[in-house]
Amino acid sequence: MPLTKKTTKKSASGPRATRPRMPKGYAVPKTERGMLPWTVTRKILEGARSYWLVTIDADGKPHLVGQWGAWIDERWYFEGGEDTKWARNVAREPRIAMGAESGTTAVMIEGRAARVPSVDRPTAERITKQYGAKYGRTYKYRPKPEQWDKGATCSLRRRSWRGMCAGSRAP
Repeated sequence: MPLTKKTTKKSASGPRATRPRMPKGYAVPKTERGMLPWTVTRKILEGARSYWLVTIDADGKPHLVGQWGAWIDERWYFEGGEDTKWARNVAREPRIAMGAESGTTAVMIEGRAARVPSVDRPTAERITKQYGAKYGRTYKYRPKPEQWDKGATCSLRRRSWRGMCAGSRAP
């Protein structure tokens, strides 16, 4: 099937926004009209409790896992041991995709992840605060700022659209 032409919107206030490449008939506009402003996208990323992380296995297959995280200063911080499958994948191939949603709005991010040896104290405190707000009450999980010596951070490009889930066909 032919794909719609890629529409890109460059913004001084955030990463480059692009439309997904979808077959004709999926009702994805070809113009920038209706694309989420970065401020709205950032709110979704900051408020998300669950994220979907996609890494690439050694044989090229995608590996999808639900992941907790914190969106701080245009970076996604998430944690996990070096022996997890996603961490081994990132160590070998840093390209990732990540997604989050709020209602009918989905945000997809593509970028590169890198394990960082440590996070500065003010950032660690902000990550800890976000984790406590998201996961503290329900899961009793409140990490300490000192814990953030095994995090991963991403430098990302975003894709976003409103009112449509990936793969759903418009009526």
